[in-house]
Amino acid sequence: MAETYSQSCLRATATVNFAFRCLTPYPQLILHYYLTVGNYYLPKKDRKAIEKLKNEGEGEVFKPDFNRTPLGLKIFTLQTLGMERFLDPSAEFSSETEAEWFKKINTPIMRFQIKAILNESIG
Repeated sequence: MAETYSQSCLRATATVNFAFRCLTPYPQLILHYYLTVGNYYLPKKDRKAIEKLKNEGEGEVFKPDFNRTPLGLKIFTLQTLGMERFLDPSAEFSSETEAEWFKKINTPIMRFQIKAILNESIG
């Protein structure tokens, strides 16, 4: 019986390149990876992506492509917002701590920046 595409992705976790080909349709999983275990590889990946854009554009880079391609700013934003704490299985949250956190990030400037960088709305 032929192996399905998702089964082959699960079996190929040892090879980072193959895993990313499988995860490409899932940008949230890619962000999760780079926010956690893949953080070490992020600068190299961003440099490679920018070089690719530069080579494809014959030395010139289209600004919207340049702004959308690197993940470093998105990961930095998620770290700044403290999103890593939600990934900790042993973390405990109370309504008071979450209300403080939400109040801090729910300002007009923060909402605008989150929308601009992550393309997600809050509030």
